[in-house]
Amino acid sequence: MRERLVVAFVGLTLVSLALFAVPRAYATADLVAAQDQRSAERTAALLADVVDARLEAGRPPTEETLAELLGAGEGVRLVSDGAVVTAGTLSDDVVVTTDLDSGGTLTVTTSSAGTQDRVADALLPLVLLVLLLGLFAGLVGLYLADRLARPFRALADATDSFTGQGTAPDLPPFSIPEAERLRVALGSAVVRIARQEQRERQLAAQASHELRTPVTALRLSLEDLSMWPETTPGVASELTRAVSELDRLDAAVTQLLERPDDGAAVDLGRLVAHGVERWSDSSEQRATVVMGETEPLPTRIDPHQLLVVLEAMLDDSRDAPGPIEVAVRAVGAGVEIRVGDAGPRRMDPGHVHRLGPDDEDPLSVAGERAEALGGHLRVDDTDRHYLVLTLPHRD
Repeated sequence: MRERLVVAFVGLTLVSLALFAVPRAYATADLVAAQDQRSAERTAALLADVVDARLEAGRPPTEETLAELLGAGEGVRLVSDGAVVTAGTLSDDVVVTTDLDSGGTLTVTTSSAGTQDRVADALLPLVLLVLLLGLFAGLVGLYLADRLARPFRALADATDSFTGQGTAPDLPPFSIPEAERLRVALGSAVVRIARQEQRERQLAAQASHELRTPVTALRLSLEDLSMWPETTPGVASELTRAVSELDRLDAAVTQLLERPDDGAAVDLGRLVAHGVERWSDSSEQRATVVMGETEPLPTRIDPHQLLVVLEAMLDDSRDAPGPIEVAVRAVGAGVEIRVGDAGPRRMDPGHVHRLGPDDEDPLSVAGERAEALGGHLRVDDTDRHYLVLTLPHRD
């Protein structure tokens, strides 16, 4: 946008200068040509008086006499009593012919080379003025274009930030009415989208917890029941078929709870490494993070929500002793992100759930987001403190 404004401003200035300079140049050339014409007429009158005086005195003028009276680029041709005397350089540019009192003619010519030099000298200040005004217009155009485009660049950056990271900076009011209207509209859209995403996450987390938990519990119960010694082979076969139907139900629930923005496949290992690097750069205590090597794990997932959960897991180990260990690996049909430290386990093992809308614990909120992603967050049953984020592997 800024470049277009500069081009428009400078172009308009140059057109204005051209409308002034071109007629001025032609007028200057005509003025110089008129001055040369009058100069040639004065020279012809002077030479005619000198020639008439010499002829009356009986001393016909010679070529040397006439040459002494001529200026640079001038020429003269004298025709008197059948005799022709020439001096200087004759040309056809400016020609003035005068009749002598004695009956002859005197022709004075002026070369256009001198005229062109005088026109160039007269136009030089005009050309320099046009160049200086063009340079000044360019500088003013850059300043004005930058000032006019600054609000729109801020709006574009805010839009890119919201589109790529889900956050938009708080923009100050703009003095340009159009930019201010866009700022207000963008702010309203960001608030509405954020509220909508929050409602979607809460709905997905609640539905995931309310649907998957009983399905999983029922599946485990049926599998356990099918392995009882009292269960006959026929009943075990029916229980196995029921377990497969529960798997179909769980897959249908997963498909229904998938978010629309889960369509882009990302390398989970590289995404986690990026999140760890960003968290380390923003950490006040500069906690040491050890990232294990991972193989490429393309997964369809909302990267912004995953990074939020990862940051909550890292924050939980910020003040713990020893380095923070991060590992990403494929486990069965899913993937795991493990974050741990050298301290003892600080929570009871099991899944991390949000107890209600008033529960603002960062790990509880992260557990809700994990369920919205189709996975779950749990505390590993080990002596050391490990948080494990399990996600479905959808490539």
